[in-house]
Amino acid sequence: MKSNTTGSTNGRAAIKALQELGFTINQIRPIIPKLTGVSLTRIADQVGMSRPTVTRTLSGDYGHPLVLKEIARVLDIPVEVLFSDKLK
Repeated sequence: MKSNTTGSTNGRAAIKALQELGFTINQIRPIIPKLTGVSLTRIADQVGMSRPTVTRTLSGDYGHPLVLKEIARVLDIPVEVLFSDKLK
């Protein structure tokens, strides 16, 4: 699998900055593909799921733990950061 270190670093920094401005992770998560430069199609292909499932997961409508972990892995963002609201 190709590494996405720059995208993930930018993604983590963007998440932190947006949270400091008062945005919740649930508000931030749907725009993560744009922040990291990783397309929904690429995420779906690497996770082995449909694009709509990835979209629903990022929007907070779906939250199976294995799916959360796989999407976080592909984005190289800790699952505890990306899905902090789903792991409670």
